[in-house]
Amino acid sequence: MEKQMSKRTIQRQALSEYYMVQDQRSSASASEYPNIGLSVDQVLEAQDSCVSLSSNQQEVEMEADIGSKEFEVVQALNHFGSSNASFQSSANLSDRGSEFSAMESELNLIDRREQLQTALCNWVKAKDPDTAMVNDLLHRLEAIEPGLPRDYRTLMKTERKVSVKTVEPGHYYHFGVKAALNFVLANCLSLLLMSTVFFHLFIDGAQVYRSTTCTIWPIFGRLRDLCDCSFIIGIYCGDSKPAFVNDFLADCIAELHSLISAGFIMPNGKCVPFILRMVMCDTPARSYVKSTKHCTGYFSCDKCVVEGEYVARRVCFVDVSAPLRTDDMFRTPEAYIDHIRNRQQSPFLSLAIDMIKCFPLDPMHLIYEGAVFRILKSLSAAHVDYRVPSLSIRQISTTLTSLRSCITHDFPRRPRSLNVLKLWKATELRMFILYLAPVALKGIVSSVMYQLILSLHTFTFLMSHPVLCSHYCDFSEDLIKWFVSECTKAWGPEFIVFSIHALIHVPNDVRLFGCLENFSCFWGENFIRFFTKFCRGPSFTLQQVVKRVLERDVTLGYFDKFSGTQNVSFSGIRPIPNITVHHLSISGAFSKVILPDRHTFISNLHPDCYVFTKQGAVVCVKHILSCVDNSFILVGLQYRRMEPFYDSAVNSLDINIVVVSDLSCDLSFIPSADLLCKGMLLKQREGSLVALPILHTF
Repeated sequence: MEKQMSKRTIQRQALSEYYMVQDQRSSASASEYPNIGLSVDQVLEAQDSCVSLSSNQQEVEMEADIGSKEFEVVQALNHFGSSNASFQSSANLSDRGSEFSAMESELNLIDRREQLQTALCNWVKAKDPDTAMVNDLLHRLEAIEPGLPRDYRTLMKTERKVSVKTVEPGHYYHFGVKAALNFVLANCLSLLLMSTVFFHLFIDGAQVYRSTTCTIWPIFGRLRDLCDCSFIIGIYCGDSKPAFVNDFLADCIAELHSLISAGFIMPNGKCVPFILRMVMCDTPARSYVKSTKHCTGYFSCDKCVVEGEYVARRVCFVDVSAPLRTDDMFRTPEAYIDHIRNRQQSPFLSLAIDMIKCFPLDPMHLIYEGAVFRILKSLSAAHVDYRVPSLSIRQISTTLTSLRSCITHDFPRRPRSLNVLKLWKATELRMFILYLAPVALKGIVSSVMYQLILSLHTFTFLMSHPVLCSHYCDFSEDLIKWFVSECTKAWGPEFIVFSIHALIHVPNDVRLFGCLENFSCFWGENFIRFFTKFCRGPSFTLQQVVKRVLERDVTLGYFDKFSGTQNVSFSGIRPIPNITVHHLSISGAFSKVILPDRHTFISNLHPDCYVFTKQGAVVCVKHILSCVDNSFILVGLQYRRMEPFYDSAVNSLDINIVVVSDLSCDLSFIPSADLLCKGMLLKQREGSLVALPILHTF
């Protein structure tokens, strides 16, 4: 049975055929084709009835493929009849032309309305305005553009009803792992070449409103081969966290079990292995989904069997050499019953995964919000030999605020004073320990305290380095054990809580998953903020979130701002400088080059104009030249003198942290192939410059 065409489709095809006939008539030569012609009435009759047409001399058969976008009229152009029969409709062409002009105007109006409606939908998805605001805008636009939707729900095609599952004490909605994967593959076709699906899972909770106890517990996922994209699998909402973790994760675990055992069917029909590579959580969420003791328990360490000691109203873990836990130990809780919470079994036990290795320690909460924050908070509360006076605290704060102009635009926040330490975000704490601590604390704190904090900086820097992390794992493990032991002397045994003790296990996770950024929870915490914005009121909070998600995409994929393209782009057209570049074709000069694969950009303006080369040089970029082969050349001035900034745990020259001086007057040319990473120059109090590589730009 043939599919019924809409009136609009018939109008579009008829208009297309009209233009086709007009082109044929205008291009045909009268001497060569004296009898060619086809009336517009015949074309319309063939479109509406799809029957054969008859002329005075020959019957012409025309077939209409209703499911196609093109209408075949080629057979009707073979040896037409006499000139009178061929041009019998020429007198009606002017009337038909006016009809088609009106039809064309109507179609243009429909297209404009569709474009406006699409633009409004994209605006709502991007800005997430209030529903009342959208309705008010639609009512105002109705007078200008009749036919637009009058309500937010019509515009966004909102689901009328959402069925949720009861999970005490709240409700749960499952989007699905397979649906999420299909969404990602539809938006990134290069992933169709994957031979194995390496899947990452993120589980955490967040409070929705400040004035209520309503919380959401989303389950996110992403792929190892596409870390710029995150997607939602399921979400719970209630007055507290789910009472029973098995009920909360039942749907997700069932899907994961099916995928791990049977594999994932790609859109091209190929079945590939599915591997749950890691489950990322903060410490409370990890103990919840694994059904283990909280971090305040005596046997709460996830990685080793150390027994805690109760010191100064807290449980401390001073031992740094306890035996490590294994998957077999975890799956036989009779031998390690003290580690299991309420003798419950984790739902992840039904999956073929390693219950120890697949749950890495999150650097965001463990290192930055844990160890670094604890050390900064304790600077003024340490033992007498390590205490930092209030005057020194003010000097550190002054130094931090003076470095604001040196921070590149790769970092979302600028340094703030220690007076507002409790307001610092995790990104600020990460920037401090990776880049600012060696400069801000030098010459202010005691040498012993400086070496202690410098060792934590070196450890974190090496473990975050995407190139050197695997090479320095053994060294970093010894270094962090020394750090934990020295912290006992500086702040006493009560300082060695779980967040300090667990640092000794981070190198093992780096050996498995690479640098710290690979298993950090930053991406999951960023993704949660989308869902808290979707909540308009305290009633039916989960249904609100689900409807907002379904309005946008099946899984609300979140893409990084640099994702979607790997091509280098330029901005800020500049005059081509009067310099000679041999053997290269220069196509233009610019003030900025954007590098999506490095998640950064390089400019010719401070502070984004410093780069490290593969030859070990530090260059201040003055010109950016594009080449015809889509590569680029950085032209700048090189620092001729480079010295190590510190030489305690490791020589800083080996990790590209150097004191630079003596800027050359001769231009240096750096092809894009010789670029190592982007750099940042920090000015010390005495005026010298310290160059540090920005780790995520390698």
